[in-house]
Amino acid sequence: MTRLKALQEQGAPTGPMKEYDLYRRQGGNLPFNDWLADNESKKTAATEEAKLGAQKYQSLVENGTKAQMEIPQLELLQEQMKDPNFFSGAGEKYNLLYKRLKSAVGIDPEAAVPQEYLRKATAANVLSSLGALKGLGQIRVAEINMAREAAASPENSVPANQLLVEISKRTHQRNADIAEMAQNYKEQNGVLDAGFDKKVTAYYKQHPLFTDAEIKDWHKVIGQAPQKSASAAPSGQMQFSTPNDLQSAVAAGKIKVGDPFTDSRGVTRYYDGRYDGR
Repeated sequence: MTRLKALQEQGAPTGPMKEYDLYRRQGGNLPFNDWLADNESKKTAATEEAKLGAQKYQSLVENGTKAQMEIPQLELLQEQMKDPNFFSGAGEKYNLLYKRLKSAVGIDPEAAVPQEYLRKATAANVLSSLGALKGLGQIRVAEINMAREAAASPENSVPANQLLVEISKRTHQRNADIAEMAQNYKEQNGVLDAGFDKKVTAYYKQHPLFTDAEIKDWHKVIGQAPQKSASAAPSGQMQFSTPNDLQSAVAAGKIKVGDPFTDSRGVTRYYDGRYDGR
């Protein structure tokens, strides 16, 4: 009986043959060599997918960690830009020089701080952006210049810098949120798969970077009301770009001799019975 059992065990399929035997009993019809090649291909694909998932997880967590460090610095910069001493735009370097002189002689020791902090924060932001390119080879001058253009800068107007800083802060907040999602998902499921991708897509839909109102009016992004242009017509005053526009209004009875209007250059004029565009 023992010898019969030993012979049966010797004849039983082992390793790949055992798996193939199970495959055939479950209805599979591929020849052994084809099945073996297909099986190895699936194992290789699974290994590569796991490797990519691990790389994705590492990248998301790194971005989230970086975001947690950047957000407080951006919030501090936002506060500095509210300081009456803050200035940026055309002539900023001369403005800063004047404030540094005031600081040096003791007139206002902190006059230059907001603009100096902007410079330091900008440099840190550019370095952070370039750090995201690591592993992609040598960083070119063009890429450095692009990172500088995307960051707040002393050369930009104050509203433009406020806008750029708020956008950067929101972007970092999204990275921090997604990193936390990745950590929770990996803890529950072991890997970042298609299910995680769906969660990220849903997050983007539920938390757009800008609201519809902000897309229509960028002032809302930084919590400001639109500033009236110096060339805009006063409230209730009609504006005309060409003599024909004015004559049409006259014909329609919307304006008469002596009424004020704004011309194409934003200058208030009074209708005297003619308008030749001068």
